[in-house]
Amino acid sequence: MFRVALCDDNREFLELVRKKVAEYCRQKEIQVELIVFNDSDLLAEAIERNYIFDAYILDIEMQDYSGIELANMIRERSDLAYIVLLTAYSSYAVYACGRGIFRYVVKETMDRELPIVLGSLFKALEQVNNNKYYVVRNQRRYLKFLHREVVYICKEQKNVKFVLKNGNSVNERTTLEEVYKRLSEDEDFFQLDRGIILNLFYVRGVAGGSVKMDTGFEITSSVKHIEELKKRMNIYWGRIL
Repeated sequence: MFRVALCDDNREFLELVRKKVAEYCRQKEIQVELIVFNDSDLLAEAIERNYIFDAYILDIEMQDYSGIELANMIRERSDLAYIVLLTAYSSYAVYACGRGIFRYVVKETMDRELPIVLGSLFKALEQVNNNKYYVVRNQRRYLKFLHREVVYICKEQKNVKFVLKNGNSVNERTTLEEVYKRLSEDEDFFQLDRGIILNLFYVRGVAGGSVKMDTGFEITSSVKHIEELKKRMNIYWGRIL
């Protein structure tokens, strides 16, 4: 079931949007929980408490917090939440592009545009739902990223560092052993030694005492660990090729 937040300080319009989304989901047999906020301040408080939804449908122009301000707050805490903005002015679309906004809908043509946008939205959510993802929670941030985005995971002082394929990294205050336990059902991951976990999907080759990754990362390890990795890679490549 997907959890979608709807926010507009116009109660009448908010109820109209809720009914349209609910009817679309009923017709398409999509399981969804719709949570409505008729005050942007209430949604802002929920976001600040790291109460993150799968998707948001937000009016741009509201008192207290605009839809764009809320979108920025969401993006500070979650990289995978989908955000749809409702606007009375198509000129906002240019502003929205490149700011982590999934789609925008012009209110005047909502009857025609909203079903199309909802189709794209739930298709994207299904794709994420069908993939494995890892969740990092701390006092300031909630992050959800796909396993396939992780190149390798290593210890960094008292934290565990996730290095992603886009070059970014995410830290979590936990142990490498605990992370590997959470990843135990995903055959893509292999703990090379006590200090690093590799995503086998990104292993380019194993030669001598070193492992080369597609991203250019290279690590050396003991003969024992390298031999164990080679055995695992033979099984892994045999499974995916």
